[in-house]
Amino acid sequence: METIVFTGGVGEHAAPVREKICRGLEYLGLQFDGKRNAAHEAVISAEGSRVVVQVISTDEDLVMPATSSRHLDENGRLIEDLASHAPKGNRRMGANPHANGGTLLKPLNLPDYAKYAVPVDAPATERHESTRQFGKMLSDVFILNKAEANFRITCPDETNFNRLGDVFAVENRCFSGRTISVDDHVSAEGRVMEVLSEHLCEGWLEGYLLTGRHGLDVTYEAFAMVSASMTVQHTNGSKKRVVWSGARRSRP
Repeated sequence: METIVFTGGVGEHAAPVREKICRGLEYLGLQFDGKRNAAHEAVISAEGSRVVVQVISTDEDLVMPATSSRHLDENGRLIEDLASHAPKGNRRMGANPHANGGTLLKPLNLPDYAKYAVPVDAPATERHESTRQFGKMLSDVFILNKAEANFRITCPDETNFNRLGDVFAVENRCFSGRTISVDDHVSAEGRVMEVLSEHLCEGWLEGYLLTGRHGLDVTYEAFAMVSASMTVQHTNGSKKRVVWSGARRSRP
């Protein structure tokens, strides 16, 4: 090694940082001069040092625009040689049909929710859980959309706890690893995505919706706020995308 160069904001102005870096490099033949360093001289190694340590000033405010100007024409626009590499039409990120659910969206086949109603002849005479009835409905949603394979459930390991266990009469939990005999409704083709992470479940759903398919993220009051900001931001983006693309979007 012949030279060590310090530059930029920290390298140019932080003498203690330069000293900490250089101390201990004597084995390279570097002889450090603390007085020169404290004075911010251009060379902060001692006379006779095998390794020359330099401090080179920069003017980023000048260098950055000077470098950028090479890529701009007289009107300040990106030169054609570079602009021509940008994706066009459906290849643009915001217009790519594989990432814009509005252009690929197919209706989800839904059963008549009224048939899952529980008859109540008189107040306080029936004991049922609404979520169990919802589980029966979701089971039928999987059946009605089996050919399209365009519906998934994401849930942080609590599908049964949330009383939606009827879905496992027709579907499995998704797991691509090795399974063992005690695994409960687990397969690589499963369409129920369970993992103990609210953020991951919500993120999975976002990506799935952007491909034009449908899904349901199952959570409840105690944990819904963990990923609430993600849901809000996705919904905001969905509203904007409707305006931009003129297409319907699935909402989480």
